[in-house]
Amino acid sequence: MRGITKLEKLRTDGYNYLAVSQRGWEAKVFSQIPDIKDDIWYSDDEYKLISLTCGEILALQKHNNLKQPFPIGEAITILKWYEQKKEE
Repeated sequence: MRGITKLEKLRTDGYNYLAVSQRGWEAKVFSQIPDIKDDIWYSDDEYKLISLTCGEILALQKHNNLKQPFPIGEAITILKWYEQKKEE
């Protein structure tokens, strides 16, 4: 399943933010905005670990250098742009 499809499903399940740790490239989705400690995003709230391709992570990194979490809608927009460029 592509990252866009995963994020769209998770958004309907109530998750609102995507964060990618620069250490280990771990992608997590959160219902509330997470905090960062030692380059790892965390929250006392529920979160899910998701798999993104290297290309998807690099597209997200190019957008904001992974210094802050993405609203899921924004991440979906970036990944749609990435998919479109990949097809050209």
